[in-house]
Amino acid sequence: MLLYYARGDTMALYFKPDRTKPDGSFNLYDINRLKDILGHYLCSQLLFINAMSNCDTTSKIFCVGKKSVFQKLVKGDPVL
Repeated sequence: MLLYYARGDTMALYFKPDRTKPDGSFNLYDINRLKDILGHYLCSQLLFINAMSNCDTTSKIFCVGKKSVFQKLVKGDPVL
């Protein structure tokens, strides 16, 4: 959701997930950089992806997870 709402002209914005790796290290994501890489169109579709996939793992209605919907959008699949 940060990718949708973040504005590129603001201060640096980073996201650190709660999960850490077994060695104690963690991932840190630069939201502004990710937004530049993904592009405006893809980031503008993230709310749709979240709404249609309904929950954190699998949509109750369509049995489709967020990852597979996102991958179809990235590939330009006409049958989303």
